[in-house]
Amino acid sequence: MMILLWTALACSGDTSLQDENNYDFTSTISAQSLTVASRADLIVDWSALTQDLQGRAMDPSTEIDIFTIAILALSQEETLAALADDDLRQSDITAYATLSPEDGVTAATLSEFDFLGNRVIPDLDVTAGRGTWLLSASTTGVPGARMLMFFEPVDGGPEVPIALSSDSASLAYDVELEDLVEVTLDGEVVEWSDLTVDMRGLPIRLSDIDRLDLGWYAEDLTALEADFLGLEELVDDLYTTPLTATIDQDLSLLTNGAGEPFGGLTDEGTWLLALRCMACSNPAPPFLTVLR
Repeated sequence: MMILLWTALACSGDTSLQDENNYDFTSTISAQSLTVASRADLIVDWSALTQDLQGRAMDPSTEIDIFTIAILALSQEETLAALADDDLRQSDITAYATLSPEDGVTAATLSEFDFLGNRVIPDLDVTAGRGTWLLSASTTGVPGARMLMFFEPVDGGPEVPIALSSDSASLAYDVELEDLVEVTLDGEVVEWSDLTVDMRGLPIRLSDIDRLDLGWYAEDLTALEADFLGLEELVDDLYTTPLTATIDQDLSLLTNGAGEPFGGLTDEGTWLLALRCMACSNPAPPFLTVLR
């Protein structure tokens, strides 16, 4: 019903984004798994987390806003596949605990984590056979996990720290920008009610789109494709806006980091428009195209 309403509200004079305009992206995640002692109040240490899953440098003492421990009714392989496809469902998670560390802190014990308002009691909660245990670190405003790893509590296991480092997980991906059909901007409004699939060819959830980015790059598409995960660092001028339950945007209302309004496309360089999902587990935008 919502899709029908959005479609009816799209104006005929807007620049309409189509599936053929989208880029292609596939990815796989690999993660380490650590066997640890059950019922022990183990230390979680992230002092060596100086580079995230996308290869970006980070400060482990200030950039992690929340840690999550999820216990899942999936295997480790199924969990990683679900994360890559944004298909991890609430029904897959049997329990979860969180920790919001203060700045300057790079370690905590399991008993400092919180199960929905109740502190974790390792002797009762960290037991063998409960499912797949996934530890992830996240930063507010950054889509996807900064880093993740599995750990497995077993009876008689070693009482060792759960150390989350730059090597705990890796992301392999393949991206194709040069084969997409570029968009010729007609007017100032873009709308995307016709989109049916995301960058992976999976059904797109338009209600998940919560940010639009319009970036100008001095580099050409070949260079941008070669360093795709670094697009946010490579951008020379970025105009962005949050989105809420909408399928169109007037680009003239966008502003850059200096508060300057978008003044129109230029012939030089490359203009990329991205529709992002900041709450999705896959950090790649569901839709990205070239504007001319």
